[in-house]
Amino acid sequence: MDSSSQEGEGKKKLTEVKTFSVPFPFGEFKENIAISTNTPSKLSKEQIINQAFKFHSKGNISEAAKLYQYFINQGFKDHRVFSNYGVILQDLGNLQEAELKYRKAIALKPDFADAYFNLFNQYEQINNLEKLKESLNEFNKIDSIKNELLLFRSRLNFRNKDHQTAKELIDNISPEWIEKSNNSQKLIFWSYKAFIEDKIGNYDIAYSCFEKSQKNPHYDRYSKDSFFERMSSYKNSIINKGIRFNTLDDAMEDDNLSFLIGFPRSGTTLLDTILRGHKDIEVIEEKPIMSIIERLVKEKFNTKLDNLYSISENNIKILRKQYFELLKEYTNTKGKLLIDKMPLHTSRLPLINLLFPNAKIIFTHRQPYDTVLSCFQQSFKPNRAMANLVSLKSSSIMYDQVMNAWDIYKNNLPLDFITSKYEHLIENFDDHILKILEFLGVGWDKNVKNYRKTALERGKINTPSSSQVVQPLYKSSIEKWKKYEKYFEDCHQYLEKWVSYFDY
Repeated sequence: MDSSSQEGEGKKKLTEVKTFSVPFPFGEFKENIAISTNTPSKLSKEQIINQAFKFHSKGNISEAAKLYQYFINQGFKDHRVFSNYGVILQDLGNLQEAELKYRKAIALKPDFADAYFNLFNQYEQINNLEKLKESLNEFNKIDSIKNELLLFRSRLNFRNKDHQTAKELIDNISPEWIEKSNNSQKLIFWSYKAFIEDKIGNYDIAYSCFEKSQKNPHYDRYSKDSFFERMSSYKNSIINKGIRFNTLDDAMEDDNLSFLIGFPRSGTTLLDTILRGHKDIEVIEEKPIMSIIERLVKEKFNTKLDNLYSISENNIKILRKQYFELLKEYTNTKGKLLIDKMPLHTSRLPLINLLFPNAKIIFTHRQPYDTVLSCFQQSFKPNRAMANLVSLKSSSIMYDQVMNAWDIYKNNLPLDFITSKYEHLIENFDDHILKILEFLGVGWDKNVKNYRKTALERGKINTPSSSQVVQPLYKSSIEKWKKYEKYFEDCHQYLEKWVSYFDY
């Protein structure tokens, strides 16, 4: 089962954030989390399970997790509960507990294939290929997981660059197994196969598989247009209203705060991993803090985003304070430069600049066609933004809209920004990173070059780039779109202008 996305979690109100001692699911998970008052304590074991599954299937992981833990606290045992609870814990980054839950499910029902699938998938996602290999060998004799073993052996060979063996293994998976698999498993299968066919050079087959990997029914929960409507409101706040340039005297310093933005698949995760290796830098990766702040603007202060500059100075101070309070849920580090990394914060730059006029902005970009192709090739967690990245054309339209917003913002807002061109980073690492470090006001740290080690030590990386940032820098992704050029026929009108704009 899939969990809700960061953008979705940003919909929580301030009062909900304060419900628990650790604001679930924004902080580190704690198993002694309180059960909500509406927990049906007199329901049967099966009724509790069904209610938890219902919450989980609808993306309400907070309520699902509380019921799963309530179930376990009562001394009940059910393999499905432990396996699904593990998925939530994994999403929250509690990897050790997730692994224990999967193994508990296996112990309760040794032929329960979903638990094995989830366990193997966790090891692959956190780049622990040694554990993946060990677990595949450990459970090699389990007849009920023949296809799961083939799938993850294929993935292991792919990760080790033995693409031909990977293809032979994945092609031996039973079509009946694919048909009967749940949605998450189907999407992973088609994604794995797509990348294998891509490496083999079977681009038409790969494209077809990528299309199938995008058929996530959870996208139907979200309105694609709502992302554009929100961004249009921000644009209108710039175009139609007088912009205020704030000098805030509230003892809250924002000159050690930076935002790493751009567009998905433009190199933000690689740059994130490089910069977090610096002893004076901490990166907060894709947390919904600004989503919550935006919601407070609309709900608590009853202010429309296209009237952003009507917010009083006092309320701006309240929002700044709330941001820093929420930030504490992810870091207690003092004295370090903090980088809030979320690519599509590009769309929120008017709000960011209004609240944090001294913050530095790092804007990443990559060849537009390569960016769009890479978005189409990834399986993002569904939210109203990612719902637009399911085809080359819809991704191109979204890219066009976001870059248009960036152009408006950088020409009309007093942004202190630097641009990071992905191709320059790949081709001239030292000079490129030194330029960014000097912009941030910190010196060179040789550990930034150990980004692969940094990535492996991070455990869970909250983006689809997790398997790529542990590799050496490679140029094979540059101009890769030309291998799929015939599929871009309806996209040129949205992308070509940005090829010139970014000097490609």
